[in-house]
Amino acid sequence: MSNKTEGMTHTEIVSFLWGVADLIRDSFKRGKYQDVILPLTVLRRLDCVLAKTKPAVLKRQATLHKKGLENLDPQLRTAAGFAFYNTSRYDFEKLVADAPQLAANLRNYLVGFSPNMREVLDRFDFDNTISKLEEAGLLFQVVERFKNVDLHPDRVDNPDAAVQIVAVKLDHRAWAWMIGVAPCAWSALPITCGVTPASPKADSMRRSKFVVMMTLM
Repeated sequence: MSNKTEGMTHTEIVSFLWGVADLIRDSFKRGKYQDVILPLTVLRRLDCVLAKTKPAVLKRQATLHKKGLENLDPQLRTAAGFAFYNTSRYDFEKLVADAPQLAANLRNYLVGFSPNMREVLDRFDFDNTISKLEEAGLLFQVVERFKNVDLHPDRVDNPDAAVQIVAVKLDHRAWAWMIGVAPCAWSALPITCGVTPASPKADSMRRSKFVVMMTLM
């Protein structure tokens, strides 16, 4: 029996992701939609997962700093209840609440992730995407859309298939790239990801998917 509470259906996820693609289509080439959608999907997923224990992580970090300890990683993982955490004071709710400083605060949020998760996120080259979205006047709109969707594992019905279907509609090359990376950023399904991306960047991200896969189990 599934332990998911009532949340987003497969159709709703497809509609949401397609809506984001439609929003950015005048500023990003079709083959580049994934540069926006994939990292923000993963970030929002992590944001939802970490929300419950984020206050405990921040409190534990402050306590450890007062004691002058340097290696905080093991204890912050324990406080988070996961193999990763985020020590930034920001989450998606707070990011959107300060629209004028969104780009800077979003970068601060990224830096706040634990070293193992930063290694994964750095492979998305999302800092460059942030700049492009800001220049196009789309950063707030896109982040706000993701803020308004709950991507917690207990609230999402079959996100893997939804991401694949949207990628097919966007571009066949994007589909080949995303089916090799995106599904495994959601769950422990490495065997189902049978398409090998052609580009070095995509191949590097495909290798990093296993870190995400393990941390989100």
